[in-house]
This record gives sequence, C-alpha cells and structure tokens, in this order.
Amino acid sequence: MNIQSIWRFPVKSLLGEPLNAAFIDDRGLIGDRAYALADASGKLGSGKSNSHFQRIDNLLFLRAETQANEVHIGLPGEKLEPISSRDLPHRLSDFLGQPVTIVEDQDATHFDDGAVHIILSSEVKALQARSPHLDLGPAPVPRKPFAEHAGPYERRGFAGARPHHW
Repeated sequence: MNIQSIWRFPVKSLLGEPLNAAFIDDRGLIGDRAYALADASGKLGSGKSNSHFQRIDNLLFLRAETQANEVHIGLPGEKLEPISSRDLPHRLSDFLGQPVTIVEDQDATHFDDGAVHIILSSEVKALQARSPHLDLGPAPVPRKPFAEHAGPYERRGFAGARPHHW
C-alpha cells in the first residue's frame, strides 16, 4: 500500500492543501484545523450544526493554505490572502452572507472516530461507481490521507493501529 496524497485543512471546513509530508500529534496533522470561521454567536462554521458548530453554507468554496508559516484564505477566483489581513473577515462575511471572524481553533474536538482518517483508493472508486453523477476528483474528502490500494481491503485492522512505514 502506498500513500497517494496527504491533505491538511488549516481552516475547519474550508478546502485545504496537499502536503509532501506531515507531522502527527494526538490532535492529528500539525496545522490541521488550527483556525476556524466563527459566526456571530461564536460557534465554529461547519457543514453541520450542533452545540459547538454552526452550519454555514458555501464554506467549501473557500480555500486555505499555509504560506511562509502563515495561513492564507482565498475566495473563489481570487488570490490567497493572509489571515492577518484586516479586510479579510469583512470580505469573508460578505461572501458567506453573515458576519464571521477568524479564530484559533485548538480546543475543539473534530474527529468522529480518530484524529487521522485514511481513505483507500478502492473505496473512492467504489463510491464513484455507485454515484457516477458525483465528481470525486483527485482530492480526498477533508482531513483524510489518501492511500492507493487496488482491491478490496479489510479495514478492521486499521482502527487503533499505530502509524508505520508501508
């Protein structure tokens, strides 16, 4: 099995960046979801709503990347802008149709089953076959390293496993 790609998402629920290598701690990939967009009530923008997160539509049209040790955010069709830019929260608010601020997000728990998820290429191919109208493209679902694997694979052995070299 070979790692095909590693993706990090510096801002929760925004499109992320491919990496050549990554360091992992208990929270997941270092720099992953280090920031979030918060609504006026202080809830973090997400694709879901619960006690900690608020659904904010159109987040996945925005992208975030780390450049020169600073996170940058880009609106559709525009160049990336550093999060330290004074005007960026206003432009994001206009695009999203509600007031948002950029906040550090070190305390939130984001994982469903674990801090790092692996998606097998065979799973993506099976999903694409079941849903041909979806364009899954080369980029994986947010937060997921993507491993190349040709055939069916039993995932039960992954749960709780320690990372190792393949």
